[in-house]
Amino acid sequence: MKHIALSLLVIVVARPSLLRGQDSDRYDGPIIDMHLHASDVDSGPDGKPLQRPCFPEPCRAVPAKATSEDDVLRMTLDAMDRHNIVLGFLSGDLDRVRHWVATAPGRFVAAPMIWEPGEPTVEFLRAEYKAERLQGMGEIATQYNGYRPNDPALVPYFALAQELNIPVHIHTLGIGARLPGFRSAAGNPLFLEEVLVGHPRLRLFVENAGFPFTSEMIAVMYQYPQLYGDLSTTTWIVAHDGFLDHLRALVRAGLSKRLMYGSDQMQWPETIDLAVEAIQAADFLTKEQRADIFYNNAARFLQLPQEVIDQHHETSRND
Repeated sequence: MKHIALSLLVIVVARPSLLRGQDSDRYDGPIIDMHLHASDVDSGPDGKPLQRPCFPEPCRAVPAKATSEDDVLRMTLDAMDRHNIVLGFLSGDLDRVRHWVATAPGRFVAAPMIWEPGEPTVEFLRAEYKAERLQGMGEIATQYNGYRPNDPALVPYFALAQELNIPVHIHTLGIGARLPGFRSAAGNPLFLEEVLVGHPRLRLFVENAGFPFTSEMIAVMYQYPQLYGDLSTTTWIVAHDGFLDHLRALVRAGLSKRLMYGSDQMQWPETIDLAVEAIQAADFLTKEQRADIFYNNAARFLQLPQEVIDQHHETSRND
């Protein structure tokens, strides 16, 4: 018995994947990252790149690996290649978004970051969509300035997106960067109800599936099937068990067909690795559920043509 116990211990130590599911359950197909940012590197008071943040404090922030905007782009593309990320929903300053799209044609769904209603204007965005220079809307990050998603100032944006069938990404959750205007209460997903009732054909997805408003997000997703959620920042910024509890509850509620992988890569491209592994290591997910979260659900939400889907999978098989 002592020899048998020792052998089992050796197996577990040598194969830590046994603690999180067999390697055969890991997903190895194409991935769509529904939450990327074209970012520069911000520096702290010491002149060094800002450390990667964490929640809740006290916690240990991690030093950044990228030291320039060129680093962020290069390291992001390297991570996309490493994990077979064939497409990314990319937002940020529009000049920077355009630069990334020009550098890596066909790799991104280009979208404007919206911090304040009116910047950019609806008229400007209409022209950009008509010219096919943009394909998505958001991250709508107006919560950082205290706006709830049902604020009348945002209605013209949702109306435009519904009219032109543009997919929309919104920051509606209880956590965010610690900026003066941010209000956790404004991130309750129940505030999305008026938006979804008023725009029944709107394709809308919510950052981190509304974390930590799990029950509220489940309720709204049950009632409004056009609503999806990404799994992004919470894969690396919060206590890991908290992320797993949130994901497990959504999956147990039957919503695994409307959850999509994201990284929320900002100026820390290494978070792409962390976000991918967090989904791979969630041992309560089946291989089919991982495939849905990593690719299938986003392909459906983005309404990708079948020939594009086939090309993504063919590329994956050849890599």
